[in-house]
Amino acid sequence: MKRSTKALATGGLVAALIFGATGTAYAGTKNIAFNETLPRFQIAGWTNSQTKEVSNLAGHVNVGTVGDDYSVDVELCQSLLLVCTDKVRGLRDRDDANLPNGFPAGAEVRLQLHVGSYNFVQVQVQGAWRSN
Repeated sequence: MKRSTKALATGGLVAALIFGATGTAYAGTKNIAFNETLPRFQIAGWTNSQTKEVSNLAGHVNVGTVGDDYSVDVELCQSLLLVCTDKVRGLRDRDDANLPNGFPAGAEVRLQLHVGSYNFVQVQVQGAWRSN
């Protein structure tokens, strides 16, 4: 390689390391997007699971949109045992909430979502969450 190409490559690597190190950091896990169609009649919907990285640290959910005029109730559940936290009720478009829990690091957890009021139609819910 030419000297200028080596210098450019080295500069790019150094810049990537510097800027990468100053990026947004999340305690535990990163936000993972979800896009769930919740069934009719308040039947629960589920997100994919995440592995908790920090024992007893609250998870977090950001609700982007909830279909029509509905709200959504959210709880964090340990996948294997189906033990769930208290529900956070009435989340609407652009709401966010902490999800306190006592789950240990290494536990597989996921969100359980319910439509907040009785629904005769399917309801689309989009957002992001992290288990921490």
